Amino acid sequence: MSTSPALARSEVPQTVEARLVFWQRLHDRLAKLANRVDATAQAKIFGDIHAKIPMVMLDEQRGLQLRNAESDEQFWTSMRGMAEDNLAGHQENCGPCRALDHGRQTRYQRCRRQGCDRSKSD
Repeated sequence: MSTSPALARSEVPQTVEARLVFWQRLHDRLAKLANRVDATAQAKIFGDIHAKIPMVMLDEQRGLQLRNAESDEQFWTSMRGMAEDNLAGHQENCGPCRALDHGRQTRYQRCRRQGCDRSKSD
């Protein structure tokens, strides 16, 4: 099996993310060449490249999805915490907001209804 010079010179992607992107782009490129490269040749190309850069297996994809979901959860939890802190700070400084329980309205809607002049600056 001979490796093409271009593949031999290229950097081999090591991470799951990089390999996933590599294989997606490879499939797209070969799809554009479908009128020139038959299925047998494509299968050989995929096999030769897979020997050098392994395809991303299903368990690797699931692990990547789980890591991304955990990262998203951490991000949105911190965003929620910042929003709650911001709201708590606003309610401490706003008389009408301290006086009423406003439910789930936005800060602007609450203050506008109560005549708070801070709503214009937020």
